[in-house]
Amino acid sequence: MPTRTSSLVGVLLAALSAPVAAYQIDYFPATTHSTDTAAMDAALGLSGLTLEGFEGGAFATGLTVELTGPGGTLETLTSYSGLTLGAGFVWDGSSVFENTGSSAGSDADVAFNLASGVGKFGVGLSGMGLDGFLQLFINDIEIAPVSDPGWTIGHGSRNGYLRISAEAGDAAITSVGFQFSTATETLYFDHVAFGAAVPGTADAPAPAPVALFAVGLVGVCLTRTRRQVWRTADRI
Repeated sequence: MPTRTSSLVGVLLAALSAPVAAYQIDYFPATTHSTDTAAMDAALGLSGLTLEGFEGGAFATGLTVELTGPGGTLETLTSYSGLTLGAGFVWDGSSVFENTGSSAGSDADVAFNLASGVGKFGVGLSGMGLDGFLQLFINDIEIAPVSDPGWTIGHGSRNGYLRISAEAGDAAITSVGFQFSTATETLYFDHVAFGAAVPGTADAPAPAPVALFAVGLVGVCLTRTRRQVWRTADRI
């Protein structure tokens, strides 16, 4: 039967092993868009990153796009012919990526996978008609609904631009996903940007102060338990 001390140790060790993440998520309004791509990238904090505009052909090196539905993965794409839309939808060029992909056949969840892991990722969204029903995932971990008061919500226009930046101690960004929480709808993604190094050490975050305290507390609990056992043995 587990002792009270062993239970406490388990709880503390579980807390100690929990990932520490503080990704910075920034929302930019649709008005940030500019036909001057260099100026827009500077305003969005994307200068120097690798860009994918979905104008047709193979994706930028290191990027794949996965479409999933209720039954699992529908397809994983390394290239796309590009969907030409009006000027009010695109973030660059004249084409976007639609979440029906090339053969999915219906609206699907989307994940942008980054082979080498990056410190910064950005994407422009258009066509989102419902606020807060699209869930954001980073490295397959659910973060929050995609929602911001400054975004334009509507099927017929750009919604806004989303940028994610890893903070010191965060794991490198290897996947950014968008998952429907209720009804699905057609979405358009454009001007994907990725790259930059992760500040500090990423894959093995340094223990936070509370974690270090937990280690000390585990030691105290174990020591106290041993002393109680030894005292019982002396009485025998």
